[in-house]
Amino acid sequence: MTIRKRRQPTPANRLPPPYDPMTGKHAPLAIPGEFPCCAMMQVAAEDTHDDYVVCRGYDPRHKRFFDYVQGDADKAGIAVGKPYGSRRLGAYVVGQIFPAFIPLTRIGQTPGVAAVSAGHPAGLDEVVNILYDENARPINWLLLDTSQQENPAIGFEMKGIRQSGTDYQYVEPGNFASYKVEEITGGSEESAGVTVLNAVNYGDPFVQLNSSGAYRISVNVDYGQVQLVAPTYNAFPVEPSNFGRIYSYLTLYYRNVDDAAWVYCDSSYISVYFFQEGYDENSTLTSVWDFAGNEDGETELKLDWAAYYRYASAGKIQLARMRAAIQRVGGVGG
Repeated sequence: MTIRKRRQPTPANRLPPPYDPMTGKHAPLAIPGEFPCCAMMQVAAEDTHDDYVVCRGYDPRHKRFFDYVQGDADKAGIAVGKPYGSRRLGAYVVGQIFPAFIPLTRIGQTPGVAAVSAGHPAGLDEVVNILYDENARPINWLLLDTSQQENPAIGFEMKGIRQSGTDYQYVEPGNFASYKVEEITGGSEESAGVTVLNAVNYGDPFVQLNSSGAYRISVNVDYGQVQLVAPTYNAFPVEPSNFGRIYSYLTLYYRNVDDAAWVYCDSSYISVYFFQEGYDENSTLTSVWDFAGNEDGETELKLDWAAYYRYASAGKIQLARMRAAIQRVGGVGG
């Protein structure tokens, strides 16, 4: 059987690339260098970082879909930088989908981060550095989103006020804490439509919403050291539920200005066993609620942090850091 040779052989059969008259050489089949990429990304984890959010999506550079499952190292998702105007805690919620791209800047394929300021640099003289995630890995992607600029958010660094004592980082059964604003970390009171209150005593409100409507309140908590004393008796059978533990509750309350009674809004909690003294965990409370307010539409908010024992005789739990963000989102929540 005779097989006729193809008139136009494939590249594997030494087909030369086209001729480039500008260089006098064969044209390259691939252009070397770094190029912008675009993809669709979906927010896959709670928004607990100021400058970026963890998403899932298809990376065209690797031709692979990167999924996210909390606690699964093989499905860690993709860290995507937030637009500079949206760099605050709680700007995004799980499930939102946005286009994202990889920008080319003078410091590489990174959206960058202002060296000092929260969000946009304060001026032309402020340095923009490479943006890294919490694991010190550089972030390439940047969300394309302008919707957050329509309703500016405000971010806070929070500090505790205990019922008694000055060690505000810890709470224990019988000695709880409420929280005040230590510092505004992003946005402004005027643009967000809130007033930061001067909380002095335990149970004081930390902020006032100046008009009625739906707001998203996000609180991110970094828990630190846990100190618990083991049970003084033997419980049988020996199961985790029989070991000493401490419950920690973070609760958000609201009331109309001039009202006396507080109304429950939302809460989150963790449970820690006495043998987890090296405990290091993060939790987030995110609530969207429609606040009617008083005659002028004004509402006060307060945050309480409480702890309770189970099968333990003594102990306390540390809150290493608390951050909060408030944004008016419109519509009806709750």
